[in-house]
Amino acid sequence: MSRKARVLQHGVCEVTQEFKGNAHKGIDIVKEGYQLDNIVAHSDGTVVQVISNCNVNTPNDPSNPGNMVKIDHGNGYMTRYLHLAYNTINVKVGQWVRKGTVLGYMGNTGNSFGGHLHFEVLKNGSAIDPTNYLDNDLPTSTNKEVNVYYQVKTQKHGWLPIVKNNEDYAGWEDSPITDVAIKVDKGSVKYRVHIKGGQWLPYVTGFDTNDITNGYAGNGKVIDAIEVYYYTPSDIRPYKKARYKVNNYPYQYDNETTNGQDGFGGVFGVPVTKFEITIE
Repeated sequence: MSRKARVLQHGVCEVTQEFKGNAHKGIDIVKEGYQLDNIVAHSDGTVVQVISNCNVNTPNDPSNPGNMVKIDHGNGYMTRYLHLAYNTINVKVGQWVRKGTVLGYMGNTGNSFGGHLHFEVLKNGSAIDPTNYLDNDLPTSTNKEVNVYYQVKTQKHGWLPIVKNNEDYAGWEDSPITDVAIKVDKGSVKYRVHIKGGQWLPYVTGFDTNDITNGYAGNGKVIDAIEVYYYTPSDIRPYKKARYKVNNYPYQYDNETTNGQDGFGGVFGVPVTKFEITIE
C-alpha cells in the first residue's frame, strides 16, 4: 500500500519492511511502483555523520550500514538514511540542511537485499518507530533557548577556554585573535573571518580545533572582522539570529546590513582582541 514519505523526492513510497525494534531499527521503503529515488532530508538539521566510501553489497552483515547520512534535528531527535548508492552523497559532516535537501540516491550498499532506503528515527540515541514520521514533523522542543559556545586563539596565548553565551567574552585584550571556533546546541551556524590586510576566508560550520578544514575559521594570521549567520531549526519559532560584537564596537545581527549594520563585526585594519556572541 502506497503512502506519503517526505524522505523521498517523489513523495510517495511503498514500505517493504516494518519497524521491529532491535531486530530491525527502522523501516525499509522504495519509491511508489517499487522504483528507486533520491533521498531527501526529513527536516532541518545538522549533518553529524556521513559514510560515503562503500561500494559493495554485504547482506547478512548487520554491522555494515553501507553509505549513510545521519542528521541531528535538535530536541534529542536524529534521523539516519542507510544503503545509499556509492558516489551519490552530496552533503558533509557539519553542514546545515533544510527539509527536502537531496542527500543522495537510493542504493544497495552494505547489509542490504536490493535497492531501498532504510530510514531510522532516534530519540536520545535510541531507535523508535519512524512510521508515523514518514510524512509528519518530529516533536517540537519546549525549550526555545539556544546556547552558543565559542573559543578563540590569540597570538600570545593559543586557544583560550570555551565561553558560553555572554557569560564572558573570548579573547585577551593585549593579544590579537587569529582563529575562532563556534557551535550551538540547536540549529547551526556558519561563520568566517577576515584577515587583516587580506581577504575573507571561506565559511566553516564545524567546531573542532584539530580540524583545519571545517573546524574553525582562521589561518593563524591576525583577523580584523568576523561574520556569523545562525540557522534556526524547524522546531523553534520565531526565527532567531546571532547577536555578536568584537572589541567594543556595536552589536551585529547575522550578516544584516540594515539599521547601520555592516554585515559583520569589526573594522578592517583594526585587530580583533575580544569576541562575544549570543543567539537571540
